[in-house]
Amino acid sequence: MAASSIKTPSKSPIAFYNLPLIYCLRLSVLIKHRNFKKIFIEIFLPISIGFILPLLVVFSYFAEVNSLSIVYKTFFVYPGQVVANGKFNISKLLSGIAWFLKNFITLVLIATVTVNVSLRKGKNLFTLLLVVWFVLGLIVIILQTRSLWSYHYLLLFVPTGILATKGLDILWQPLKEMSSPLIKILVSFLFLLPLLLNFKFKSLALVKNNFALTEDTRLKYQTVFREDYTSLRSEVDFLSQPGNLPGKIFVAGDPSIYYLSGRTQATSLNAWSLELFLSEQWPQILQELDLSKPPYIFISDNYQPLIKKEFPQIIELIEKRYHLFCKSNDGIWYILN
Repeated sequence: MAASSIKTPSKSPIAFYNLPLIYCLRLSVLIKHRNFKKIFIEIFLPISIGFILPLLVVFSYFAEVNSLSIVYKTFFVYPGQVVANGKFNISKLLSGIAWFLKNFITLVLIATVTVNVSLRKGKNLFTLLLVVWFVLGLIVIILQTRSLWSYHYLLLFVPTGILATKGLDILWQPLKEMSSPLIKILVSFLFLLPLLLNFKFKSLALVKNNFALTEDTRLKYQTVFREDYTSLRSEVDFLSQPGNLPGKIFVAGDPSIYYLSGRTQATSLNAWSLELFLSEQWPQILQELDLSKPPYIFISDNYQPLIKKEFPQIIELIEKRYHLFCKSNDGIWYILN
């Protein structure tokens, strides 16, 4: 079994997820003035065990399937190389920030209240450490110059959520002092409105599609949140028809095709975001295609010119062993001769 080489540049998770532990220790020592030995036994040791055990399980798995070298390259080699060869994309950065605000605007507003009150009424160390955590997370995101995908901004979710929880305590005091119950209800409703609207939208879509209990209704429910699922589903319909060739496929394009077709990936390298491929990965994917001989290959229209420019040998292999099966709105399907 081969593990996929992830090309997304990212800071080592070991370094990043140690931040909460570091903050916890600083808080206990600097604010509560607790004995370091007691802190080590009560806080550091159990957190470390909880942190190390899952890593040992993951390490053991990849060691068993002889993929530790891929894991090492994924987290410690490829990220730096990809970032070094890339250019900063300001539009992606703004798009990601807009995505984060759209989904967590309520938490962000309440967290802002916490930071504002903390800075005005006295510097609370715990709040300042959470702000540092948020800033470091944002720096890690910005360092990923060539990707900046929306899910990267979830690095900011934990500090934002904790700050928002503190903000609720701060806002609750003036809210309790309000004499009118109607005003209390109105203010609470305004704060919760974005969350309520999002919950209402998802709930109505789920009910409308019979709680997505069948494959058909599940697809319709998914389409509510991602409209291109309909076109992608029609893209792979032929793979479930009688007489099609069995086996793993190769997709240079949206990996949702694997999920919707029920087929798995023929190569260890994921051919999504080929623009992030390193020079040594192109020969590797050519070799894997040569050995695996997937019955079907899909090349999206966006990647046809990129492959021809970066590594035309892949196109040459396809033209030699495959012929055009069909042309769709998104790309070309090739079938093995």
